[in-house]
Amino acid sequence: MTDAAYAAEQVKGSDRRGETLLRSAFIVSSTGDWIYRFALPLLVLQQTGSAISTAITYVLEIIPYVAVGLFAGTIADRADRRRLMISCDGIAAALVGVMAVLLFTGKPSIWLLYALALLLGTVRPVYVPAFQGFLVDRVPESRRPVMNAWVQGTDSALSMLGPVVGITVIALIGPATACAVNAVSFAASALLIRWAPHGTSGRAPVRWGEIARNVGSDFKDGLVFIRDSVPLLWGTALMTVTNFAALGLEANLIYIVTDDGRSRQTALALVFAGQGAGALLGATLAPAVIRRFPVGPTLTAAMGLMALSLALPALSPSTPVIGGSMFLLGISTSAIVVPWYTFRQSIVPSELIGRVTSVGRSLSFITIPLGALFGSWVIGQWSATALFLVAGALQGAVWLGTLLSPLRKAGTSGAG
Repeated sequence: MTDAAYAAEQVKGSDRRGETLLRSAFIVSSTGDWIYRFALPLLVLQQTGSAISTAITYVLEIIPYVAVGLFAGTIADRADRRRLMISCDGIAAALVGVMAVLLFTGKPSIWLLYALALLLGTVRPVYVPAFQGFLVDRVPESRRPVMNAWVQGTDSALSMLGPVVGITVIALIGPATACAVNAVSFAASALLIRWAPHGTSGRAPVRWGEIARNVGSDFKDGLVFIRDSVPLLWGTALMTVTNFAALGLEANLIYIVTDDGRSRQTALALVFAGQGAGALLGATLAPAVIRRFPVGPTLTAAMGLMALSLALPALSPSTPVIGGSMFLLGISTSAIVVPWYTFRQSIVPSELIGRVTSVGRSLSFITIPLGALFGSWVIGQWSATALFLVAGALQGAVWLGTLLSPLRKAGTSGAG
């Protein structure tokens, strides 16, 4: 074997090791996180019995995506992405650990739980652009569709199994232990990332003061890039409405499926497992779809399927129908996320990927808290059926927008 061939094999081996450790960290962290996702909303619902109070826990997790996202991309693009992810996991482990201690030692006030949820919510917006940048650094472009599909598929599989495992853990050992398990998962994730090779960007460590001074200009860089890329601009705008409709409805599902006396464990497991199974199927098929169809037509079809899935339970808002609807919602979500991430990674330079990711997420997440509260208001004023109709109509408008906008031609020959 020549020196060049040997060096190439060494690079491939390093790439495979980095990808494996990145995948492992994602699995470990996400598994514990799914348990936590059910622990806090169910705890709040048990204490208050209120749709609004339960929805607020979801809102508090989303608000930081808008606020922190304004400068998260700057940090992800200027700091060492590997060390940044380790720090995020460490902070998350500490916060969830505090929540576990509070639950073990007594019954914390609802406001204290809200405060911890808000602080924990500030970690993820920094982690996500760092993860996306680290993925671009460590995974060759030819492997990114597979990696993106794997990430989405794994998250989908966990969302399918998570409700069953999470609800069972909470029922058997309580929310306190569930939070403790999640704290351990964040710590384990930090260790796995610590063992991963460094990125290939050659980024030197920078001072936090330098990051702070460049927040405004760096955010502007990400915003200008999105503005000047017609597909990114249209996609961000349309997904902002999608998040209002779809995630606003999802924020109220825990209340909807436990509001009529059905078995709480059975109803939640069926609905969220259906969504996870659909998303897993969609992610499994996504690489083949990406190879055969451009991103624009794929997004158009997926937006239409999502509109159908959101409106379907209005015909009969029973648990089986909602579960089937969530199965279709899961498929459409993966059919949007995987091609969109892959397309964005293909047109955004590595040195800008953190800023473009965080700015795009901040803009598209702006409406989620409003959607969550709007959904609970619709339920209170009318019914869950009305919420399904409104969400479906809004997503139908997004489908038309995708069909009629330049986004429909994204990824096709001659399209930007």
